[in-house]
Amino acid sequence: MELRGYTVDPAAQFDTEVITFQWFDHVLHGGPLPPLLAGRVNYELMGANRWEHADSLDAAAGGYRDFQLSSERDGDHHVSDESVADAGEPLRIEWHPDSVLRIPLRAARP
Repeated sequence: MELRGYTVDPAAQFDTEVITFQWFDHVLHGGPLPPLLAGRVNYELMGANRWEHADSLDAAAGGYRDFQLSSERDGDHHVSDESVADAGEPLRIEWHPDSVLRIPLRAARP
């Protein structure tokens, strides 16, 4: 099975109806929790063909990476992993009364 050019791992291909009714049986009748739902956060690790389980999103994340808006294009995006301190002139964001956030993609000039 493919989805947007990605071959979906066999572990990610399951019968959602079966899992749904197993969960209902657990919640309504005290049945066993489906193994696929072992944690509060459950996710299939793409490419590894296995499910992971965690108690929270923070525990599942294993760390974070900050990205900054950038005036330079990187493929289809205007983001950079350089720190704010390294970025030089800050990006100016203006709030307009029409409630639309406009973010200029070129460095603001004084």
